[in-house]
Amino acid sequence: MRKGSRIFKKSPLVVGLALAVALNAPVQSKTWDVGNVSITLDSTFSLGTGVRVEGRDFDKIGKSNQPNLDWTGYNLSSNIIYSGEDIWAINADRGSYSNNSDNSNLNYDEGEMFSLLFKVFTS
Repeated sequence: MRKGSRIFKKSPLVVGLALAVALNAPVQSKTWDVGNVSITLDSTFSLGTGVRVEGRDFDKIGKSNQPNLDWTGYNLSSNIIYSGEDIWAINADRGSYSNNSDNSNLNYDEGEMFSLLFKVFTS
C-alpha cells in the first residue's frame, strides 16, 4: 500500500473532474466543399476514467491474502509455510471465505486510476 497525505490521494479525482469540466465544450462539425462533393466531419470525443476512492476492506479479502501473512519462499511441493488450519487460526476474526474476488480489491490503492477510456464517435 502507498502511504501519503489524504489530499494527495484524492488529487486524481479532482484532476478528473477538472478535465471533465474543461473538456465539456460544445459539439461542432466541419464541412468542406470540394467541387461537387461536400465533406462533413461531425465527431464527438469522450474521455472517461475510474479512480479508486476508498481503501481496502480487509473483511472482503480472503483469509490467505491478508497482509499479516508472509508468503516469502512459498513452494507448494517443498516449502508449505502455512497449513489451512494455521491460516484460519491466524485470521479467525477477519477475511472472507473465498479468494476468488480478491484481485478487484488488491490490485489498486486508494487514489489510483484503474480505468482510462477514450472514445471517438463519428457520423
